[in-house]
Amino acid sequence: MLEHLDETLAVERLAGGVGMSPRSLSRWCRDHLDESPAKVVRRLRLEEARRLLEETDLPLKDIANRAGLGDASTLWRAFTSRLGVTPAAYRERFAAPSAAC
Repeated sequence: MLEHLDETLAVERLAGGVGMSPRSLSRWCRDHLDESPAKVVRRLRLEEARRLLEETDLPLKDIANRAGLGDASTLWRAFTSRLGVTPAAYRERFAAPSAAC
């Protein structure tokens, strides 16, 4: 998943990649991760966006694209709803010194 966050990751594709049916993958995710496959993908995309904000000086639109979040407005919504802070504020607070320059 991590290598393909910028692509469409439908449950059918994910299940096929691990040799499971979509239903079996959904059950496995619920049992082991307490999340649906879609929530796992959303969480991983947000984590990747956080990493990119901390470690790079890429523009928000590029970060959104690389993390599979589509565009900067989707990135903004994901950050504000899940983390309570805008991507720019997150970067300002957590960026590594070399990424902030």
